Amino acid sequence: MKGSEFKWAFNQVESQFKTLKDKLGVTKLNAKEMVTVRENLSRNFKFASGVLSAENKALIGSETATVWLSDDTLIKQLNSRDGDIVMRYCLILFMSLIISSEMEEI
Repeated sequence: MKGSEFKWAFNQVESQFKTLKDKLGVTKLNAKEMVTVRENLSRNFKFASGVLSAENKALIGSETATVWLSDDTLIKQLNSRDGDIVMRYCLILFMSLIISSEMEEI
């Protein structure tokens, strides 16, 4: 998630999301509008954001260890959280570092 491909996709999704939101003239989308926006912006981007420890995998009953961040997740986050894109990006990186560091302890 540190690479240029992720940064490009993140900025692309945010820009397109803001454009659609501006066209609708709203600050936050309702459920029906979100479905429309998610259908229009979906590009099936998926980025590995971390790896679950064996303990956390067992705790949530997951068969896979990879934690994925999709373009759909970004769209939902953009709608539910206003604020600086840099802060959101840093939060995502911080969360992925925590998850990755758990894997190093194994």
